[in-house]
Amino acid sequence: MKYPPSQRTLGKTLVILSVLGILFSLSGIAGLWITKPRLQAGLMEFVEILDNTLYTTSNGVKLLHDTLSQSQTDLEEVSLSLGTLRSTLESVTASLDISATLVGDDIRLTIIQTQIALSSAASGAKIIDDTLSLIDRIPYIGADYKPQVPLHISLEQVAGSLEEIPTALESLERTLKDTSTGLSLLSEDLVELSTDIASLSDDLGDAGEVLEEYALITQTALEKIETLRSKLPWNLSLISIFFTGMLLWLGIAQVNGILQGLTFWRGEQEVVNLADLSRND
Repeated sequence: MKYPPSQRTLGKTLVILSVLGILFSLSGIAGLWITKPRLQAGLMEFVEILDNTLYTTSNGVKLLHDTLSQSQTDLEEVSLSLGTLRSTLESVTASLDISATLVGDDIRLTIIQTQIALSSAASGAKIIDDTLSLIDRIPYIGADYKPQVPLHISLEQVAGSLEEIPTALESLERTLKDTSTGLSLLSEDLVELSTDIASLSDDLGDAGEVLEEYALITQTALEKIETLRSKLPWNLSLISIFFTGMLLWLGIAQVNGILQGLTFWRGEQEVVNLADLSRND
């Protein structure tokens, strides 16, 4: 039996393609194992860079967490100090209110009453001075009353020196009340500031919790990277063996194509009929 030219051409094509397939398989296997060390080194370098990046990130997260924790502690101390200061200001405000009342009412009224009493005493002392002066003029009585400053004048001078004190005390009362009002406003501002600081401290606490989660994530990633780095050569070898088997199987499969192509390429085949063999016998 003689095959047509088209089938012989098909046979040549099958042989050539099958040979190319075998060469592709062999070159693929060779290239795979030649590039494996370089690929493994590149992957190990990438894993190392990733590990260093995660390690740096983990340290940064820990440092930031420690900083926020210290800041939160400092803010809590500031808030406590502001509370103490506010209590002190409230005590000072109460003392100033009492002092303003004492200065403006009690002491000022006492000075005014003292001034009135001295003026009254000066009037009485003038009568006494006049009487003593009259007695001093009477002969043979022996009274010697010649004071440098008569008593009523001394008392009037003392009363006059007290003239400006009530006004000064009234001014001092206003100053104390203004100071008390200012301290009260300052105390209210301290309460608001203390509230804001407490809120900020809570926000820092929330941020610290988020950073703890980040630290856990980065730590887990570092552990996985370490596992990947330790198993990467073995896994890469398994992958190489798998693809080697695939390419080898592909190359072996081309043998059948070569045989079939050679069959078409031969062009003639003698077909033996079993009936003819029996007839010859």
